[in-house]
Amino acid sequence: MCGVAGYYCSGNKNIKTILKDMNKCLTHRGPDCSDIKYFQSETYSLGLSHNRLSIIDLSAYANQPMCNNDQTLWITYNGEIYNYKEIASILRSKGYIFRTNSDTEVILYGFEEWGVECLERLNGMFAFAIWDTQKRQMFLARDRLGIKPLYYYHHDNIFAFSSEISALKSSLPGSLTIDNTALAFYTTIGYISAPYSIYEKIRTLEPGHYLLFVESRLMNKQYWDVDFFNKEKRSYAHLLKTIPQKLSDAVSRQMVSDVPVGAFLSGGIDSSAVVAMMNPATEEVVETFSIGFKEKAYDESMYARQVAHHLGTKHHEFFVKPDALSILPKLVKHFGEPFSDSSALPTYYVSEEARKHVKVVLSGDGGDELFCGYTINLGHKISELFNLIPLSLRKIICRAFNKISFSENNESNRILGIFQKRFEDASLKKMERIFSKSCKFTKDFRNDLLSEVSIDPVVDFFEKLLNHGTADDFLDHIAYLQVKMSLPSDMLTKVDRMSMANSLEVRVPLLDHEFVEYIAKIPVQQRFRFWKTKWLLRKAMEPYIPKDILWRKKQGFSTPLYYWFGSQHETESSNNITRYSSLNANDMWGRMFFDEWKNQLN
Repeated sequence: MCGVAGYYCSGNKNIKTILKDMNKCLTHRGPDCSDIKYFQSETYSLGLSHNRLSIIDLSAYANQPMCNNDQTLWITYNGEIYNYKEIASILRSKGYIFRTNSDTEVILYGFEEWGVECLERLNGMFAFAIWDTQKRQMFLARDRLGIKPLYYYHHDNIFAFSSEISALKSSLPGSLTIDNTALAFYTTIGYISAPYSIYEKIRTLEPGHYLLFVESRLMNKQYWDVDFFNKEKRSYAHLLKTIPQKLSDAVSRQMVSDVPVGAFLSGGIDSSAVVAMMNPATEEVVETFSIGFKEKAYDESMYARQVAHHLGTKHHEFFVKPDALSILPKLVKHFGEPFSDSSALPTYYVSEEARKHVKVVLSGDGGDELFCGYTINLGHKISELFNLIPLSLRKIICRAFNKISFSENNESNRILGIFQKRFEDASLKKMERIFSKSCKFTKDFRNDLLSEVSIDPVVDFFEKLLNHGTADDFLDHIAYLQVKMSLPSDMLTKVDRMSMANSLEVRVPLLDHEFVEYIAKIPVQQRFRFWKTKWLLRKAMEPYIPKDILWRKKQGFSTPLYYWFGSQHETESSNNITRYSSLNANDMWGRMFFDEWKNQLN
């Protein structure tokens, strides 16, 4: 895992300071080695930067930027290709001579042999750039699911790219303008979705896309997309046998490494399934890492401990305390733009703890998107059921609900409140319902930050993705939306920034594209059965994981912000948390993050 950057401008200019500044911004992503390669002529100046975290082929021969044998192609690359040995074998049969045992060289020769089509052969996570010295063109690509990041800038005579916004921003002349559409994304759903960034002229390369930069022209093209719309129904017996085997294959592929590999273990279904598949793939005792909270309603450490004991791992726990809020400035710096997912805090700390023991961990990200694991899926199904009740009767029921004073402390009233919400949701169109459930902040929060900025582009973005393809069940449209938006721009962004802030590589077996393609073809009725989220995955993993873990209620990886802010009010006036005391926990965190980001702009 690494940090990559590049800078191109027309004319023969001294760009060494620019590249050194970009490289310095990415040291945390690759502390093992750092290098820059410069190319200059009378018509252009170019630099490629690389910071290396050594995982495969630890020798200096595998350092980057790396060239092919005749030095016509140069690569800077972030990621891991898990089938690189198989591809290398094919390339050797074609006469290619390898100087290293690295996956970097495999990409380089793969591009030399197959061009853009090399992407179809790569199984892994990646963001890379290849400079062709003869054609004077730059080829950049990002992996299918968006596990690794890549930002770029193209304006006037400058083209630049980087793994993180901060490095890219350091290379650009003058000030950057805030993108109002990106701001609308943040103040509604809490993150900024690709292809946008918080700055107008900086863009995020979308998952499954590549760029071709030649003669100051830029071409952006999609090479892969997930398909939830063409189904292949199989028997349950077949699925329950095949899913563990395919997950085991993905885990085995992602265990390839020249350094020890551990795992994040939350005690939930997804991470437990991944760890269960790791044991057969290694002779070593797997090291697992989990986060806990003293606030019991948020703490899953006892479940992680139970799974670790059952699977025989060497388990490490770290308990996050309210003073964790003090690292907010550090978090903001690494994200480089507003990002409101507060689980970034525990993700940072579990990454910090894991890095004391290993360089690589596997995680369970992706299971909710593939197996209908989010409560929004259940809520949508219930709303659709309520929608069968005649509208006139629903209105009568809603008026009756409005006369009741609900209290979350009363279980009966809490359940009635849920039913009221479902009846109200049933009156909304599908698009309105999904968008409203995806909005993280209150309207007051949004209005306070947005002023006159319209959220219409965000609504249009949602609608375009939800209307993509044709499916028998709307949950497949929701799954497509999640895989295209929240998965890469929220979940994977959070894990990448917080792990790489600690020089830790995180791999995601559930997002092995071959596994994703297989699961996406399974009908919703089989993935989401008996009104149970992730039913199929739970059932498939019964031979490997205790049933009380598999079938317990989904808890989710959330942070006890409400309790933390309360204690901070009493103990720490210096951090000005009391300024936000009138807001709910989500609005408070979102506003604190945004204000700190603005503060760091100055």
